[in-house]
Amino acid sequence: MSTPFPLPFHLVSLVLQYLVPPVPPIPPHLLSKALDQRHLFLSVDLTDPASYFCWPRPNSTHTPEQILQSLESLSASEPESFVNEIKYDTDGEFIHARAQVGTLALVVFVWEEDGWKYHDLQTLPFPSQARASLGEVMEELTLREHAESHVEEADPADNYWDGYGSSSSSPRAVPTVAISPSPSAFEEDSYWAAYSSVQGTADSTIPSPIIPKRAMAPLGGDLSGPEYDGRLLYFPMEQEGQAGESYLTPFQLDEPKAGVVSHLAGDEPRTDAAVDPPVRIVINGSELDPPDTSPQPPSPLSVTLDGQKAYFTPSDYLASHPKRDAEEDESENTDMQDAIRGVYKLWVNVRRRRVMEFEGLDAEKAAFLELVRAAIQKV
Repeated sequence: MSTPFPLPFHLVSLVLQYLVPPVPPIPPHLLSKALDQRHLFLSVDLTDPASYFCWPRPNSTHTPEQILQSLESLSASEPESFVNEIKYDTDGEFIHARAQVGTLALVVFVWEEDGWKYHDLQTLPFPSQARASLGEVMEELTLREHAESHVEEADPADNYWDGYGSSSSSPRAVPTVAISPSPSAFEEDSYWAAYSSVQGTADSTIPSPIIPKRAMAPLGGDLSGPEYDGRLLYFPMEQEGQAGESYLTPFQLDEPKAGVVSHLAGDEPRTDAAVDPPVRIVINGSELDPPDTSPQPPSPLSVTLDGQKAYFTPSDYLASHPKRDAEEDESENTDMQDAIRGVYKLWVNVRRRRVMEFEGLDAEKAAFLELVRAAIQKV
């Protein structure tokens, strides 16, 4: 913020020209930013001087209208006699200058970057913190800003840790945390063993069956005993020249089995599959040949052009006439209709010049259609 200077008397006299008597508006360059924004956002009416010059103060002892009436009584006096005293004060953010005018009014100015600006119209008395000297107010503002900056720079964490180094007559209580004794090995084993006794899911009322503990079968050993693990893979194969069923352990699956590979590789498609019998068709006691279900080539189409007959298949036609887009057909039809309308209008203009009497719109359309039919028949 720029350094403020004392409120000049000529600025007070300039503003009083609009206050004595109160005749708005005041030029915008003489208004504070806050007051100018209030006029703009609230669309203050110039025909209401009380709302234009004064901020609303519900707790004030005098209404804005009474303050303006006290200024109207000064219109017969000289401007030099209007101002009785000027004092300054601050609210910590802005610096105000208050000029006493008459016996009731205080003309309030606020300091901004480009100088003093008119801000408000209030009533006596002066605020308790108002000072006759601007320097005293600036000193108070400097001390306040210095104190606020000192408080902001203080780190609460530093104050916390500095408290441990301060000497005090009373011992500082050291915070303690209760630690439960470590569980014994027996308790830990019991905890993990509890998981094995849980059967089924939490939402199931029927427990899952307990899987019996069996030993894994030895490699190449007997698998028929109940003491071995029953979770074995079943695979049909021929082993040692005898057809039957045998069980393979995971160890045996790792070894390549020639019999299994040859059996899988030698599978041939079945030739004895059931075939549907041929369909018999009998009409009036006579049996007809069964219909031929094999795909037949499309029959050729015949077209006569200039007395000569030509044959071609649908595939030839599609190859020479690719599928057209519906939008293209629509566009071409629209263009053709526009061309026909143009020819029709041209023909009507020529006909009306030649035929003096107007035969009617329907008669003209009928004559034009007759010409079109005759022209198409000659193609």
